[in-house]
Amino acid sequence: MQMLQKLMFLISLLIIVYGDINAQDTQQIQISFRPVYQGCALTIDLESDIKLDSTDVVIDLFRCYISNLEFVNKKRTVFYEKDSYHLLDAEKLETLSFSLEIKEEMSYDSIRFMIGIDSLTSISGAMSGDLDPTKGMFWAWNTGYIFFKLEGTSPICKTRKNRFVYHLGGYDGLYAAQQWVTLPVLNNNHINIMIDLDDYIQKVDLIVLPNLMSPGKNTFKYSQFASSIFKIIK
Repeated sequence: MQMLQKLMFLISLLIIVYGDINAQDTQQIQISFRPVYQGCALTIDLESDIKLDSTDVVIDLFRCYISNLEFVNKKRTVFYEKDSYHLLDAEKLETLSFSLEIKEEMSYDSIRFMIGIDSLTSISGAMSGDLDPTKGMFWAWNTGYIFFKLEGTSPICKTRKNRFVYHLGGYDGLYAAQQWVTLPVLNNNHINIMIDLDDYIQKVDLIVLPNLMSPGKNTFKYSQFASSIFKIIK
């Protein structure tokens, strides 16, 4: 009986020690996204009564999916996040940052991720968490998720209430809209990424194409614009 008690004690001790060693062998990496517009952090103010002049472009909604996140060292993947789906929402600041746990000794020189949701996940039916259809980012079973959503107003838009609406997605076929982004990073524990919405607004045509809300050629083109607006903040 005493031998059994000693054995159980040793096993418990080994589990505690092993757990402590494992904890010491990992590090937390904080990843923060910062949507920027007109040189400042984007602020969504749905309550204000905004009066537009001839040049104003006001953004009142921005969301996008970041998925399949990985760290790369010398063009080789050294870390891949499991169940990697993050819905960024400029109106909800808590969604713009998250942390990852990686091995302490791991070295990496770049971060890589997808804007959008992969085709397998898109056809997998009802999901939960950030992929929950109630988040307002799901079209239908045959079109999948909206990857990138940008809405606002501009006096140059000849639409009802001068609104522009870009709901970009499409997971399959010639116009699959997922975009990959690779950014060089220092090997540190806090990575800051700017989302340059000024850059995006300059590339789109608010007069000719103020609304895109289904997969297709133009949606694919506007999705490509999104891949270049993610930039490392040094």
